[in-house]
Amino acid sequence: MDQQQRSRCVPRLVRRASLYLGGPRWEYCRWEGHRWPGCGIELNDIIPSGEVFSVSPDERSAAATEHGPNFALLLDIIAAITRGEWTHLVSSKEAVSWTPEAKARAKLEDELFRYGLAGFRRIRAAHAKERFYSFAFYTNGEYNYVALTASTLEGLEAVAQAYKEKPSYKAMSIEDLKLDLKWSPCDSPLHGAAEDVLTAVDPLMQALATDGTSFDWYVFQVRLCFANALKRIDAEGVFGRGENRKKVVVNLLMGDQSDEDRINFAERVNPSESVKMLKQDLKAASRLRR
Repeated sequence: MDQQQRSRCVPRLVRRASLYLGGPRWEYCRWEGHRWPGCGIELNDIIPSGEVFSVSPDERSAAATEHGPNFALLLDIIAAITRGEWTHLVSSKEAVSWTPEAKARAKLEDELFRYGLAGFRRIRAAHAKERFYSFAFYTNGEYNYVALTASTLEGLEAVAQAYKEKPSYKAMSIEDLKLDLKWSPCDSPLHGAAEDVLTAVDPLMQALATDGTSFDWYVFQVRLCFANALKRIDAEGVFGRGENRKKVVVNLLMGDQSDEDRINFAERVNPSESVKMLKQDLKAASRLRR
């Protein structure tokens, strides 16, 4: 506990939460009265309620290198708590046994990164003249497989024109059809290719679904691996850089998925400009369905 308290306050790792050397929160963690096993510092005493704690890929990597994968996961859990996504009680299995699967999570994240990086690069190269606006991992509500999907403005135009020919859509304008179809991954011409299904990672996902593991805990771990892998792929520049990156939304998508879930995940792995674009498009599309 003492080591975790000290590490939590290392400025290089936690500057996003304003825990800096010499500051009041640093001194609070380092106070001798708190430096004993099991003292149980309240998270709200370090990170005020409503303040979101975030860790960059470089900071997370440094934490894992210096203190091990479990400490990096601890930072992930703290971040999830501040986002309101960690709902497990202290006495739950998920809270008590959060470390045994660390190696399995690290392996899954590494393979998602490896296959995802190669796959997204291949998709980009195959459509080099098109304007991409979406890259995503794609799964279902059971989270028992993962595939790559992407969308371009040229593909969206072609799909909208095809829908326009259907009797039930003839009354809709092309612009409204494009707005309605833009964030439907299954309608993208770049969706569903056999080579984009990452079957090699299926066993690694299944390894996290051990006996006694709740489905919520399994989903938390898999989504965490998805998010971390996408951040690492993003750092390679595959999704664009600078202003071009702001025009792209990276996400985790499903066929049956709420707008809220799309936005929540997008906020974890995108610049604010990309998330703003997604929110505006989804809000405008929702008006068409009223």
